[in-house]
Amino acid sequence: GQYGHNTEQWNSKSYELITKQDELTNYKYGFGNVVDNGCGSIVIYNILSLDGKDVSFPEVIKKVSLNGLPLFGYLGTFPHTVISILNSFGYKTSVFFDTQNFDEIARNHKYNIFCYISTTYGHYELAYDFNGTDYQFVNPTLRTTFANEVEDSGDCFFKALITVD
Repeated sequence: GQYGHNTEQWNSKSYELITKQDELTNYKYGFGNVVDNGCGSIVIYNILSLDGKDVSFPEVIKKVSLNGLPLFGYLGTFPHTVISILNSFGYKTSVFFDTQNFDEIARNHKYNIFCYISTTYGHYELAYDFNGTDYQFVNPTLRTTFANEVEDSGDCFFKALITVD
């Protein structure tokens, strides 16, 4: 099945932190694949990995899949699934929609997830390690601010900040 297939991929090459989604070409995600639809699972895995939790990426995909995938995974991961799984690991999460204040809000939290959705795409990005000026973003990996990422997300009708502590 999918879990066995993904575990084989993981056993041949695992990652401490997944920074390039497009490298995970052989991972299945619902009826789709991780390259096109797996950023929600990646953001969960990266937080757990940064905190030293003993969980593999295929285990995260399995947990996400058991919570239900929109359109069998072709539309990625529901935001409430990301929140629910992080909560199940003992994290406290909050959601904010005031894009003007994302940078200010995020400063006070260990991890932050920027989620944005348009009519044709969506994405989750992890941000952490605020240095007084900007954050370390992962997938894509760069140091920047939420103001820049909000601007780059353009015409997305849904933009949210999920804080994770």
